[in-house]
Amino acid sequence: MTPGRAKSPSKKSVALPQPATPQALLGDLRALIDASMRAATVAVNAAQTQLYWRVGQRIRLDILGAQRAEYGKEIVATLSRHLSWSHFLALPPTDPKEAA
Repeated sequence: MTPGRAKSPSKKSVALPQPATPQALLGDLRALIDASMRAATVAVNAAQTQLYWRVGQRIRLDILGAQRAEYGKEIVATLSRHLSWSHFLALPPTDPKEAA
């Protein structure tokens, strides 16, 4: 051994992990997909909540002059004429039989 040089570690055989069975791989992939879908759902729900809050805030400040609205009056009717359902990609079914 040369002075000043570190001793090189001996080469040992390292056991490689066994490949996953098709069933284990499928289960892992499903878990990854499910986790990503849940995370995406949480993000979309947060964005929608923030959007609805901002819409309500703009209505209160710009239309109502920061006053409280009497629910069910002209504001909802006016806005419904100006906004279309094209802003929504999917609507929940109104018939309970369709929801099942």
